[in-house]
Amino acid sequence: MELANIGSEGVERRLRNSISAFGVAIITIVALRTFHAPVWGYGTLVLPFWLSAFLVYQGLFKT
Repeated sequence: MELANIGSEGVERRLRNSISAFGVAIITIVALRTFHAPVWGYGTLVLPFWLSAFLVYQGLFKT
């Protein structure tokens, strides 16, 4: 893998976005636990965590 050639501003922006997506996932967990959501609701947690990981990958490596 080669390092991305997007500049430090692009890397910082993508890493900030990944932290935001991770925060959304944590807030979703708290909301699901608070409101006693059905078990299938936890399957939706895959999306924010996947987005967070993808943005970190995209920020550090070429895609």
